[in-house]
Amino acid sequence: AQAATQTAPGAPPQDYLATAHLLFLGLLLPFSAAVMLGADFLTRRWLVIPPALHDEAEHALWLLGPVIFLHGFRVMDLAALNGIERQGLSNFLQAGSLAVRLLLSLLVLLVIDRSILALLLTWLGAVLAEMLVIGLVTRHCLRRQGFPGGGWPRIALAGPLIRSARSDGTSTLVSITTNFADKLVLSRLLPIDLFGLYHIVSTLAAAPTRLTAPIAFAAFPRWIAQQADGDRDGFTSS
Repeated sequence: AQAATQTAPGAPPQDYLATAHLLFLGLLLPFSAAVMLGADFLTRRWLVIPPALHDEAEHALWLLGPVIFLHGFRVMDLAALNGIERQGLSNFLQAGSLAVRLLLSLLVLLVIDRSILALLLTWLGAVLAEMLVIGLVTRHCLRRQGFPGGGWPRIALAGPLIRSARSDGTSTLVSITTNFADKLVLSRLLPIDLFGLYHIVSTLAAAPTRLTAPIAFAAFPRWIAQQADGDRDGFTSS
């Protein structure tokens, strides 16, 4: 939003935040709907799973759609904290919420019901709680930084925001495509237990890359501000 304000400087920052949030959710909604509407196809014609698990897996995918969409509210709030250079708090909220969700999931699976449906129901409740807590913390931090609330999405701001995010958006799309293309193909070829093992191994192999991500999160907001302000010396030295 800071880079976009150079293109349309008349709008207040909260309108940019509201517009960016709406654009993000607009991209997320079709994906979430596709997961729900394609649950029958995925379980019965794509994934290699035992027929006895078809119904349970289909119901779980129906729950996964809302979980993905609600998770978007959490992502935008964490991005806002990164934007005001509160990366430490953002990382703490992200890691803490994921740890709590993991502990709740293990508790439900070990004590109550060891099923995919129970796991997704736990995720749905956890995401709702995370969305509320992270949203309240983010609003408090934004007010302390002097950002007023109550912004409204504006169609006129969509173009500048999209143009400002074009480079990062393209890189992200390429990264997502390359990271998940193998999983998309192998989920069709491998039985679900072998595919799960492959997913665990690939996640562990990607761990070093994820450990370096906080460095980029900490640096990008400062670089964007310096680039938008034309501070070439500061940008070069940082």
